[in-house]
Amino acid sequence: MGRPGNAQSRRIAMAMALMYVRGSTAVGVHEISTQAGVYKGSFYHFFPSKQALVLAVIDTYGDTSWAFGKT
Repeated sequence: MGRPGNAQSRRIAMAMALMYVRGSTAVGVHEISTQAGVYKGSFYHFFPSKQALVLAVIDTYGDTSWAFGKT
């Protein structure tokens, strides 16, 4: 598994990629964690719920889009 120091950012990045293709309801916490190479058990250390992860994905996407001048 991956380094614990970047587990949150890796999970957000993987969630963003998977949710972009299939939508947030079609992607589970287990799949996101597995694909990101982090332990599923650490999910609730970083996020109180899947909804909180979805909001973090939206925030990250907005920050990234803004940084590149996309709206």
